[in-house]
Amino acid sequence: MNTVGVDAYALAEFLGVPVATIRSWANRGKIHPVGKDRRGRTLYDPAEVTRHARHARTFAQAADQVQH
Repeated sequence: MNTVGVDAYALAEFLGVPVATIRSWANRGKIHPVGKDRRGRTLYDPAEVTRHARHARTFAQAADQVQH
């Protein structure tokens, strides 16, 4: 199965997060590259990134509720 990859800029725009967030997740091993585009940009699986974003938001919301 070929995974369609999307670059960090497009993912960041879609998710409403800074590009640095996508790169941080990748650097910490939370998401994994699936290849490079013709320009050499790293591509990520949008399904994997979306799952991680959902998990991160759920965790952040739970942490916020505990603090209040």
